[in-house]
Amino acid sequence: MRVLGPLILIVILFRLNLRELWKSILQVEIFPLTMAYLILLPAVFLRSVRWRVLLVSQKIRLGYWEAFTVYAFSVFVGTLTPGRIGEFVKAVHLRNRGNSLGVALSSVLLDRVLDVLILLIFAFGALFSFNLHKRESFSTAFLVLLIFILGSALLWFCTRGKGYEIFQRLFGVLIPPRIKGRLLKEYKAFCVGFQLINPIAFLTALLLSIFAWCINYYAVYLCGKSLGFEISFFQMLSLAAVCALVSMVPVSVMGLGTRDAAMILMLGRYGVTEAEAVAFSTLILSMVVFNAILCSFSLLTPAGKLDFQKRSMESPTRA
Repeated sequence: MRVLGPLILIVILFRLNLRELWKSILQVEIFPLTMAYLILLPAVFLRSVRWRVLLVSQKIRLGYWEAFTVYAFSVFVGTLTPGRIGEFVKAVHLRNRGNSLGVALSSVLLDRVLDVLILLIFAFGALFSFNLHKRESFSTAFLVLLIFILGSALLWFCTRGKGYEIFQRLFGVLIPPRIKGRLLKEYKAFCVGFQLINPIAFLTALLLSIFAWCINYYAVYLCGKSLGFEISFFQMLSLAAVCALVSMVPVSVMGLGTRDAAMILMLGRYGVTEAEAVAFSTLILSMVVFNAILCSFSLLTPAGKLDFQKRSMESPTRA
């Protein structure tokens, strides 16, 4: 599946005038592009603070530096994996510190859900900013929102009350006896982890998510400015959100091909040529790679070796 994106990119490159693509890249203004690179790491730090807020709500204590280095390591690993699934390495770190894997997964999953929620909110703006038929835009937005709501409702249902009891019985029937006890224990811890997150912590994490992603989108906007695009920040925000969602689909590596196709489709509505759109997509790819390189500093910390010393936890979530 991961070769689909690169194949799309090859098709796009065969259609392009490569001389025009190279010319567009050579005309990049250095100052806005450099500023775009420099604000990436602060966005990672804000997302690590968001994760820490969720953990504190679960009575799991991580220092700011530890949370930041672990989060940076997860970004580095996530960049190398389809759909950024490698970011779940944060759960391994929490387990190594003496927490239940189920609780660890609950915080990491909710951290991921917040990212997807923000992307969906901004992507809806893109649907209505393009010259699409209103009924088509509404139908698409409604379908995506409905899927997200149903998924969230299912997650809420299966971690509480009758839903928890039903899923526990299903696991008891479907899971092989030799691993049934351990998985049921982790599932219970997973549910407890969600229940411990209070509304204030969730809202705080949501606000931090919005702030962090706005920084990322401003970096994308600066990339557009470096190419001379006359596109407003809010229009670019919507474009970036759609491309981020496309890049998350696990049919490519770092969004190769899929992001380029989306950029050509969307930027064409603003009079941007295919060569300029691919040049813009290339700059975004360079930001992704540069962000991973910045986050690779975590390899030199205990987070990169997953060997932070276990500490006693004053928490019912401990294994």
